[in-house]
Amino acid sequence: NLLVTRREFGPSERSIFFYLQDKIKNREDVEYNLISGSDSSGWKPNTFDAQILWLKDLKPGLYTFLTRYSLQRENYSAFAFEVKPAWFQTNRFYLLLGTFSLMLLTAAAVYFKQRKKLKKQVFETGQVSAELRAIRSQFNPHFVFNALNSIQNLIGKGDTQSAEKYLHDFSGLMRQSLKESERELV
Repeated sequence: NLLVTRREFGPSERSIFFYLQDKIKNREDVEYNLISGSDSSGWKPNTFDAQILWLKDLKPGLYTFLTRYSLQRENYSAFAFEVKPAWFQTNRFYLLLGTFSLMLLTAAAVYFKQRKKLKKQVFETGQVSAELRAIRSQFNPHFVFNALNSIQNLIGKGDTQSAEKYLHDFSGLMRQSLKESERELV
């Protein structure tokens, strides 16, 4: 019944004409059924032309096209064909798209993790720097130099008792200052 000899059609060939060899007077004399997997269109009368069957808007896939005369329903002809998918409808494309998406998500996760880590390091560096400034502000180098110079002067004069008391008071002040530097608010 069919003159079509090709069994494969490209993704752009979604509408296919099947020319009938027999001379048919009325288009309703021929019925067709299009089967794709477990889906079937059911038997339908030809609605296009007496000599031509037109299948429109076919999706990619394997098809079996059945034709029969409406007066001889027990006899039918079968023709198997395939409409190929476009490159973006293939499993390979979906696999590549999934792989690319996974790589992109992984890269974004690594980027944001590194960014968060860098912010934390910058914060900690700033915090340590602030602590050092606070300690330095508590120990004025000029004050420390004068205190040690005074202790040395007392030792030089032979006033060891005053030098020991001064050294004891100075070390207590240093200890208290270091202890207080660990607190955020003094």
